[in-house]
This record gives sequence, structure tokens and C-alpha cells, in this order.
Amino acid sequence: MTTVNLVLHLQALVLMLIVLYGNYCISKVSDTVNRWFLMLASLNIVMLASESLFYFVLLRGYDSVYLGISECIFHLAHYSFLAGFCFFQAGFIKGKREISPVYKPFCVFVCSLSVILLCLCTINEYIFSLGTNREFFDYLYVAGRLGGTLNLFALIIMIIRYHDCLYKQEIVALLTFHVLPITTSIMKLAFPGLQITAVGFCFSMVIINIFAMYNISVWLGQREAQINRDRMRIMLSQIRPHFIYNVLNTIYNLCDIDVEKAKDAIDLFSGYLRKNFRSIEGKEYISIRDELEQVRFYYLLEKMRFSDDLNLVMDIDEVSFKVPQLSVEPLIENAIKHGILKRPEGGTVWLSVKEKEEDYIIIIEDDGVGFDTGSLEELGPDHVGIRNIKERLSYMGASLDIKSEPGVRTVCTIRVPK
Repeated sequence: MTTVNLVLHLQALVLMLIVLYGNYCISKVSDTVNRWFLMLASLNIVMLASESLFYFVLLRGYDSVYLGISECIFHLAHYSFLAGFCFFQAGFIKGKREISPVYKPFCVFVCSLSVILLCLCTINEYIFSLGTNREFFDYLYVAGRLGGTLNLFALIIMIIRYHDCLYKQEIVALLTFHVLPITTSIMKLAFPGLQITAVGFCFSMVIINIFAMYNISVWLGQREAQINRDRMRIMLSQIRPHFIYNVLNTIYNLCDIDVEKAKDAIDLFSGYLRKNFRSIEGKEYISIRDELEQVRFYYLLEKMRFSDDLNLVMDIDEVSFKVPQLSVEPLIENAIKHGILKRPEGGTVWLSVKEKEEDYIIIIEDDGVGFDTGSLEELGPDHVGIRNIKERLSYMGASLDIKSEPGVRTVCTIRVPK
């Protein structure tokens, strides 16, 4: 049976290493729940490795001190795993509903006490004799094991209490963590000497991981659908009848005054429209150069109408990085339409693109009329301006910060991580 235990634990160890590596590669490690999952997977690997060492030492007949050390490591990892799962489960539920603060300290206390009791028993058995009263240490061992059972019951109660904010698949996934260890305990009654508690936790982690990957795939599908809707909304918001009429009217007047300028205006307008239509079927992210080209189209078209009342000063570093389509141009448009053109004397927009140590900085500043930034919090769900740009930037880890002084200036800062 020792050989069987060793083989089972080694196979489970390889499986958990694969799960850990896969999650590390594709998960958002910054997310709290995912961080706890990676930590739990790591602790389960420690459990499996320590148990594998225990059975290997047992087979080879090495000094019992090594058995004691491996068992102490197992108990420490095991109950750290149980306490960690409480935080994982609580964080999972907390994303949907406020959770009682009692569960976490209770699980930490019970698991800490269990580790102390079980490690004392292990040290007395394998490493150093702490006393001759065998019955006393048997009681300590039972008490330590009871702590794990209490912890599992607390986690089950948590699921029952907050089941209404969880999907059925999520409840099933979380319950496997509790059911499989109980199943392994029953199997030990049928097969004396079989120790597969850590293996049971391994399979429960795999099942939870499967459901987590399913939820991620659903989220990615929803996100892709939202991006497509955003592209359509942005394109429609850019192709405004009022703007088109004004440009066409400008071109019409130029045909009588300066035919060459009229041709240039048509070329600019066709480029502007082409870029906007491509935003529907194009890539999610484009180079900053392509985005700045759209800025140039829009600015020159407006410059034809307002001449000296409108100026754009650009300070662009020789850099290459990607941004969401139509993320900079709408900010330039807002600066011109809602800032500069509301001043009788006109004004200037400054656009700079700089490379810093950790990110790229895009700054759009204007000396227009400014506005109260508190109004940004009141944007409705159908608004396709600032809210939409912020959401699309957040998908790539970028951010948009807007500061404005009414009557003085507005500054928009985009930070794109390297």
C-alpha cells in the first residue's frame, strides 16, 4: 500500500503542477480570487510533495526524523490550505454579496490550533519524545483532526447561507472541495493504509479550476460582444449628420474659392470616413500612429472651418505601442467642440505622447472653457464618450484621468502600460 500511496501522490503532484502553470499563464494574477487560487494550488503541491517524501522515506527505510519532518510540513500545508480556502470562498462570494466577518478568524484560529496539536503529536512520534503518556497524545491527535472537520463544516455553512447569490455550477464546484475529502475518508475505511486526503483536494481543485475556466470563457465572450457593440456605437457617434453637413458645406464653398483646397478637403474627409468605418471590422487595438492619423484628419477638417480660431500643437516621441481604436481622437474632438469652440476667441489644444519607464503617457490639454468633472459620474449607460473610452482602455490595463478647471483648462491623461 505504501507504493500505491507514493504513485498516487506523485501523479496528483504532476497534475497540480500543470494546473498551477496553466493558471499562472492565463489568469489575472492581480485579481484577489485568482491569487488565492494560485496560493491554494501551491499549498496543495506542498502537501502532495511532503506526502510523497513520507512514503519514499518509508520505502527506503531512512531515519524516522525525515518522516517527522515530512509529516509536519504536510500538516502545516494542509491546514494552511483549509484556512486559505476559507479566504478563497469568502472572496468568491464577497464579489456578489457582503459576507459575515466571523468565518475568516474562526477558520484561521481552528486551523492554527490543529497544526500545533498535530505537529506536537508528530514530533513526539518521530523526532523527539515529549512524554510517555500515549493516550494523552492520542487525544491531541483526535482534537487536531477534529479542527479540520469543524473548518469544513464552517465552509459548508457559508455556502448554504449565501447560496442565493451563487450559480448552481459554482455551488457544485465549491462543494466538491468538501465532498471529495469526505469520500477519501470513507475509502480509507474500505482500504486500510490508503492515504489520499491530499489527492482528494487535488481533484477538487481541478474541478474548481474547470468551472473557473468556464466562467472566464463566458466572460470573454460577453466582453467581445460588448466590444463589438462599443465599436458600432463609437462609429455612429463619430458619423454625425451635423458634422457631415458642415464639412460638405465647407467643401461646397471651397469649390468656388479654391479648387485645390476643395480637393484636399475631399481627400481628408474620405480618409476620416474610411478610418471610422474600419473601426467596426478592424482590430481591437491599433498603433498610436494610426490613431494620431485619425486625429490629424479631424483637426484639419475643423481647421478649414474655423481657421485661426483653432490650433493644435503636437509633441510626439518616436514610440510604437497600441491603443484601442478611437480612444484619442474622441478626446481631441471633445477638447475642440466642448472646450475651444465655446470660447469666442478660440484656443489651442496640446497633444503629447511620451515614453516613461513603466508606461506611455498621452496628454491632451486645451485652454477652453473647462467643465465640472463631477458630471462624468452622471453619464448614462447609453453614453458612448468618456465612459466608453475608459472601459476599453481598462481592458488592456490602461487608464484615463481627466482634470478640468472651469474657465481655465482641461487635461486628459492616458497611461498605457508597457
